[in-house]
Amino acid sequence: MGTTKFMDSKHWTTLELPRILEHLAAHASFSAGAEKARSLTPSTVPEEIRARLALRPALALGVALVVGVWLWNLALTAPDGKTHLLFFEGGTTFAQSPRGARIVIDGGAAPSAVLSALGQRLPFWDRRIDLLVLMDADEDNLPALIAVLERYDVHHIVQVSAPAKPTAAYFKWRDLMANKHVPVMPAESGLTITVERDWRVEIVSARAETASARLRVGHLAFLFAANASRDDQTALLTSE
Repeated sequence: MGTTKFMDSKHWTTLELPRILEHLAAHASFSAGAEKARSLTPSTVPEEIRARLALRPALALGVALVVGVWLWNLALTAPDGKTHLLFFEGGTTFAQSPRGARIVIDGGAAPSAVLSALGQRLPFWDRRIDLLVLMDADEDNLPALIAVLERYDVHHIVQVSAPAKPTAAYFKWRDLMANKHVPVMPAESGLTITVERDWRVEIVSARAETASARLRVGHLAFLFAANASRDDQTALLTSE
């Protein structure tokens, strides 16, 4: 059988290891990292080299598992050409368009449940919410939306007027919108936001501190009017 001969310190000098380490140090982003790179010393002990090489399959397996989880999550959350409507605890609705636009409609008093549901639906690396709609500024309706606004990157907000007697929750909501510089549109009757072809959000009624919205998907219509009477809901759903 042949004998494997590991490199000794003379072989490493021949390979100009100091110059290699200097190139490595040049790519370090901070001084401590550069010093660490310059101080690297390769092992010439056969047992230690074998131990280091034995770690490579485990490292490769770990990387493969991480990549596999990432790809699986991507497959589950990528746009699939369909409309998705999910109703969360507390009254929050999540809608995703065929091309992947994301809308959160109204909130509720269960912020943890809403964040958990969104976390299961959306990829962990993408915290985009394209539109958030607040139809009731009541104190019981704000906690979930405040949590969403804190956690996610909200691009636009449509909201009703401020309550006559603003609460601590509303002040927190208002300040959070200002601090994150989110564009805000008033929820006025007749407002229509076209998300994509045959997919739009309409404000069909706005009174004082509450509003009713309708999501139109092709020939279908979904009404969000928790504070309206049954007769009013029927009228709003069938109106143009």
